Amino acid sequence: MGGYETDAGGVFEALANPAQRELLFALADANPSGDETLDPADLLASDGEVDVPERTQIGLYHVHLPKLDELGFIDWDRETGQICTGDGWNDVAPVLDVIQENEDRFPEGVL
Repeated sequence: MGGYETDAGGVFEALANPAQRELLFALADANPSGDETLDPADLLASDGEVDVPERTQIGLYHVHLPKLDELGFIDWDRETGQICTGDGWNDVAPVLDVIQENEDRFPEGVL
C-alpha cells in the first residue's frame, strides 16, 4: 500500500455515493490488475458507445474524481483525465469484491 492508510470511514464514504461507487466497480471490472490508465467516461459508458451526459461529466471531473483521488483509491491525472488504481486501492478493493460476490443478498435499489 505504499504507506498510504485509509480508514473505514473513507471506504464507506466513497461507497455511499452512487457515482463514486459505480466508478470504483467499473474500474475494478475493467482493470483488475491495476496496471492500466483508463478514461473514466469510457468506464461509465456501459457498452463503450454511450456518451456520458455533460452534467454527469461535470460532476465526475469536479466532485467524484477529486474525492476518490483525495481518498487514494484512484490516481487521477487532471491533465489527461486518465485514472488508474491508487495507493489506497487495496483498502477498497476487498469491500468491492464482497459486495459483488453478495450482490443478490442486497435489497433491490441499494446498490
